Amino acid sequence: TELCGKDNALFSATLLDDGDNVVAIAKPSSDKDFSLTIPAPCPWSPESPTLYKLRIDAQDADGVLIDSYELRTGLRVVEVTEEGFFLNGEKRKFKGACLHHDLGPIGAAFNKDAFRRQLRILRECGCDSIRTAHNMPAPWQMDICDEEGFLVMAESFDVWYNAKCVNDYAKYFADNWQQDLDGLILYNRNHPSIVFWSVGNESHDLDT
Repeated sequence: TELCGKDNALFSATLLDDGDNVVAIAKPSSDKDFSLTIPAPCPWSPESPTLYKLRIDAQDADGVLIDSYELRTGLRVVEVTEEGFFLNGEKRKFKGACLHHDLGPIGAAFNKDAFRRQLRILRECGCDSIRTAHNMPAPWQMDICDEEGFLVMAESFDVWYNAKCVNDYAKYFADNWQQDLDGLILYNRNHPSIVFWSVGNESHDLDT
């Protein structure tokens, strides 16, 4: 995210916990790359979906705040080895479902309460992960997955070059796949719930 756009601005970063207690601070600097040392980090996981708030402030030379940006995120370590998938150093298997954001008789417009209810019902069934629909997910969908502790594979496309029907995404794939994939990743990369990016679903290109 671009802040203020002034070349002479000083930037600082503050990490806060859910109670708005300061966890770590990077002092004002003209350098936009920050390194924060967190004394006792609480890792995000489905069993303990701990979230933090990161605030970036931009000040002028006199210390006057000229711009600010906040985002919620979590701390976790993801590894994939020959032995399998590891979250925060522990091997685990996915117990999940494919879940589009549409809500049956409620309609396709996103509803926070209805989606949270879906996740909690899945949790009662033993699920801890979902695969999204093959398009950009609603921002609230990822926020709720962060809060509820669901591992997510965010999926990008339903088809590539070979169409499955007359007016599907294959008409636009060649010209738009790069910007659409960039948008998916750059917009959602700070969500701790996302542990995989999918590049397609049911693609007929794999048959040729």
